Amino acid sequence: MKDLGDKCLFDFVPELSSHSFRRRLSTSAARERVDFALIKKQGGWKSDATVWGYIEEGQQFTENASLTLMDKMAALWHQHGK
Repeated sequence: MKDLGDKCLFDFVPELSSHSFRRRLSTSAARERVDFALIKKQGGWKSDATVWGYIEEGQQFTENASLTLMDKMAALWHQHGK
């Protein structure tokens, strides 16, 4: 993992692990609507609950009510403010 992190010029290489990449795979794949069974198989997880936990954790800031409301407020601001 260190070699890959260095090649990507990550400044957090010491914290990287194969587990980090597997978790990120689950959230990124779910965001792109990849089939759950494929995500689970690729990550090598046996438990559905583990995969769902990673997916939900990764989406807490991208799919939530506050984000939707902020987007609507910004659109209103641009319509009426300028």
